[in-house]
Amino acid sequence: GVYHTQFENDWVRLVRVRYPANSKVPLHGHPPSVTAYVYLSASSPVRFTHQGSRTHVVTRQPTTPGGFRVSRGGDETHSAENLGAQASDFLRVEFKTDPAG
Repeated sequence: GVYHTQFENDWVRLVRVRYPANSKVPLHGHPPSVTAYVYLSASSPVRFTHQGSRTHVVTRQPTTPGGFRVSRGGDETHSAENLGAQASDFLRVEFKTDPAG
């Protein structure tokens, strides 16, 4: 249980995420929607190993509180590994609307 839904309606789902220090999260999936990430803490790097239509590995660099990024969405089937001693706390804001409309 690293993902905890905080709020959801027809347009958006807000999920609080916490990857404890030096933790591994098994393979799982997310909706392919446009998503914003809002970082709540300083964190260690986190490695995401994606599987599916495009297998690849991405290491997210350490984050700072108040930082954010936006993803256009797509295949989000991956495992995650926190590579250090600092937990990673962030909000995942999944937009349910059609990005073109």
